[in-house]
Amino acid sequence: MAYLDGESNGPPSSDPAAKAASNLKHCGEYLLFRHYHTVDEVRLHAASFCRQHLVCPLCAVRRSSKQAGAYLQKFEAVTEQEPALRPVFITYTVKNGRNLAERMDHLRNALRKLTAARRQARKRGSGVTTWRHIAGAVGALEATYDPKTGWHPHMHMVALCDGWMDQAAMSREWKSVTGDSFVVGISALDRDKPASEAFLETFKYAVKFSDLTPALTWEAAKVLKGQRLVFSLGNMRGVEVPEHLTDEPLDGLPFFERMYRYLGGGHYGLSWHTTE
Repeated sequence: MAYLDGESNGPPSSDPAAKAASNLKHCGEYLLFRHYHTVDEVRLHAASFCRQHLVCPLCAVRRSSKQAGAYLQKFEAVTEQEPALRPVFITYTVKNGRNLAERMDHLRNALRKLTAARRQARKRGSGVTTWRHIAGAVGALEATYDPKTGWHPHMHMVALCDGWMDQAAMSREWKSVTGDSFVVGISALDRDKPASEAFLETFKYAVKFSDLTPALTWEAAKVLKGQRLVFSLGNMRGVEVPEHLTDEPLDGLPFFERMYRYLGGGHYGLSWHTTE
């Protein structure tokens, strides 16, 4: 926020840095929780959110939680209906570079080629692409940063497969479409990694705040703003992620409320509560 204040050259109405800083100043000012005591469950009922997930860690973690929860529900429904499908967690990377926009476009173009090859292969019933075995998937693009080599774009994906995904073949195919990377990771879910953990890792962030200076965070936010960073295929399509960042209420159950306000320095204090 302090960095953006320094970058501001005008009022929030006309300057993106000033607008982002102004919104950040009020994000997380209060959190209203409801404790549904008959089932002993606490849910976030209301809060002040800036909804700037590319510059705000609080909004990023709430957004990732919503995405992971929604797609995990879809995953569980599909695997119950089609238990023969093999769930896997896949990671694709491209070579690091200093130009984030160019590197993200490079990653996105490579994924677009595999998506098109998959579509044709499944339509024909055969094909050379390893993605012909993907019955459905959801993935997210993200970027970390290395001071020595620059931006590191990569993609995590949870896929449901109706055939064997050979890692060596996947690596060869990835090198053929990227020209600069053969790095592909794949692991079986429930055996090597729980499904819930895989979804949390897929959606955990678009940019890793702990790796970035404020200047790099703002650079990434300007590059990635408005870009589609989540994609879905096949039987994992059609998921509606809630737009609000609060929790769903438990209608019809009694509750107590607690309001917390931000005190600064990473601390919250209880502002008021209903009698328990």
